[in-house]
Amino acid sequence: MQDQRQRWSRGERVLVESYLEQHPELASNTPVLLDLIEPEISLRQEHGEAPQPAEYFARFPSLQAPLSQLLSKRGTTPPG
Repeated sequence: MQDQRQRWSRGERVLVESYLEQHPELASNTPVLLDLIEPEISLRQEHGEAPQPAEYFARFPSLQAPLSQLLSKRGTTPPG
């Protein structure tokens, strides 16, 4: 998402939950939610962070299966 990238470039470490606070209806839309999570992971990796699967599973417990696929695709291997 362009807004995420712009905000991170300004030093704002904006997480998906920030968007969900502004637009709570997005929380029930899995494809849109994943479209917000993926750039966050990418931006964190670009900034030298190592996002951990357990963190995302805890933050988004209803998305275990799609998150596993997304994290694998991003090079962040989910546990077992």
